[in-house]
Amino acid sequence: MLVHLEFNLFQEANRLNLYEKYFDKSSALGVTLEEFYNAINIFLSENPKLEFDEGYLKPPDFIKFCDLIQVPPKKLYDKYYRFILSKNFSKIILNYRLSFNLNQKEFAKLTRLSPVTIGLIENNKKYPTRKQFSQLMNVIK
Repeated sequence: MLVHLEFNLFQEANRLNLYEKYFDKSSALGVTLEEFYNAINIFLSENPKLEFDEGYLKPPDFIKFCDLIQVPPKKLYDKYYRFILSKNFSKIILNYRLSFNLNQKEFAKLTRLSPVTIGLIENNKKYPTRKQFSQLMNVIK
């Protein structure tokens, strides 16, 4: 008897990331393992080229995933999501920089980011990565 076994290592790594980062909080909110697993399967099939940021979903994908598991995103927020998704993060960063009369190049040097990255973030054209967020928060505090 020949059995066909399909195994996609990339998809399994994504499945593990989702489980490790989001299952505990989701289950505490009443999501069963079966519901979570089914949502992961749907999510991965709809997003085959999913990218993670330090094992976490990027903000737009995080919102989609929360919709699938039927949990309000705010219930799963950490510091990063709370800042990026619940506030106007780009204006906060811009206003901070302007309040200290810094140009983008000076602010970039303080945060160890490129001036281009600062410009994209301030103009709401790019979400900072978690590492960039940490670098920004070290300066903004």
